[in-house]
Amino acid sequence: MKFSGRSVIVKPSVKLNGSKSPDDTSSSVDMPILEKAPVLDCNGSNDGFRKLLPKTQKTKKACYAVPLEMRGFLLVNLLKDCFQDLNWLAFISRRSGDAGLLITDTVPNSPFFWAVYLTEEMHLNMLKLFRSLAEAESKQPLLQQKDVKSGTRCLAKCNLGDGDAWNRCWVMEVIEELALVFFVDFGRSATVLASSLRALENKTFWTVPPLTQPFMLQDGVFHSENIVGSILKGKLNGRSHSESHILEFIMNAEE
Repeated sequence: MKFSGRSVIVKPSVKLNGSKSPDDTSSSVDMPILEKAPVLDCNGSNDGFRKLLPKTQKTKKACYAVPLEMRGFLLVNLLKDCFQDLNWLAFISRRSGDAGLLITDTVPNSPFFWAVYLTEEMHLNMLKLFRSLAEAESKQPLLQQKDVKSGTRCLAKCNLGDGDAWNRCWVMEVIEELALVFFVDFGRSATVLASSLRALENKTFWTVPPLTQPFMLQDGVFHSENIVGSILKGKLNGRSHSESHILEFIMNAEE
């Protein structure tokens, strides 16, 4: 899908009343009738033992660990470093009802994915942002390696499937000559040469909040098939129990 010429791709005790003295060995309390316990057969059968076991509970719904990039503490740091505004997390968690989602990244064999919540306002934000980046990318100087640190906001090439494009990113970690960056508008991370990053400190490039946000399927998982760039239609069904900013999504039956 293209916008402004670029791809977007968790022994009961029994208390007896009226106790007697320790010397009194008699008791007026009737002992309960004891049932004979099942005995193991000589041939090794343990059918009787099985009867003593509690009934098996119904299989619980599979639990999946929330990906690092989707966790609240990391997104809070990203918002502080790049946008100086934490309101975005609260804003996205209030969305509900019918929705069209443009998939920007998925976590294989899990229900988690990143997507753009499509609205007219979002469409305008995408056009505005990508147009400004396209005009400025060639003018932005390359960063010196000494200037690339955790928390740096900058510009890096993002592989969108049908080619590379320069997009906003945030440096998560630097290891020698390499930098682990997170593309804030696509929900994906990549390891790149620190010397390949371009400066992007001008506040005008950071007025538009992140385009994409984290979701999870209420039922099912994403397998190996690539659906990045596809639009899923369905309904938002409340917040995830693990992270309140991750919304659960139910796809329409025809999807």
